[in-house]
This record gives sequence, C-alpha cells and structure tokens, in this order.
Amino acid sequence: MRTLVPDALRPANWKCLDKVEWEDILAMLVGLFLDISEEKDFLEAQLKLSKAYKHVLNEMDIRQVVDEVLMYETVKTQIRKIKMNDFTSEKELERKLARLVDISLTTKETIDIFAVAGIEKTGHFYSRRVLYD
Repeated sequence: MRTLVPDALRPANWKCLDKVEWEDILAMLVGLFLDISEEKDFLEAQLKLSKAYKHVLNEMDIRQVVDEVLMYETVKTQIRKIKMNDFTSEKELERKLARLVDISLTTKETIDIFAVAGIEKTGHFYSRRVLYD
C-alpha cells in the first residue's frame, strides 16, 4: 500500500492536521487514485490491507498503523462515493430506495403468530395452550 502512496501524501499523524490540510491531502489522494489503472490497484491493495488488519487488530504492535489504515479506508470511501454515478439525482435515489423497501415488505401469506406460538383463541382473548406428551 505504501508503494502506491507518495510520502508527501502520507502524513505521520493526519488526525492532528487542521480540517483544511486534511481535506487537501484527501483530495490529492482521491485525485491520484481516480485514474483508471491506479484506482483498481489502490482498491485491491486497500482491500488486502483491510482484511489483514481485521485479523490482527488486537495486537499491540498494530496500534502504530491504525491511523494509516483508517486514512486509506477514508480514501476508499471517497472514491466509491465519486464513482457511484448510477443515481442521477437524490430524488432518483429516494425513488429506487422506496421501491426496494416496498418489494422487501411485500407479504406472501398471512401467518397467525399466536397459533405458531401455541396460543388458542377463546372468545375474544388468547390463552396459552400447554401441550403434554
């Protein structure tokens, strides 16, 4: 991963930078990796780093590079946001999301959850039926 990122764009402690400095570095990193060939290389390296990090995140030695891993994760998120051009507008996104929710909430059949739980209806109330062998 470090071979893909120039030293000038890899601050030792990016969380201590002021907002403007951090946004400048983030913009330069995202711009660097939006190139077609560089983006794929970066995303593959970041995925490998992320998976490896998850396996060893409890190790004390790893705490030294946590900020760097988080920085690359932030760059990946920004690249994904920029590349997400499937939705032409916010209204289009809301429409597709509403349609997805409607489809997922469609019921196939009515299920009497009281009957499934073994609760009988007596009059207007339900009472628990105890089954004995």
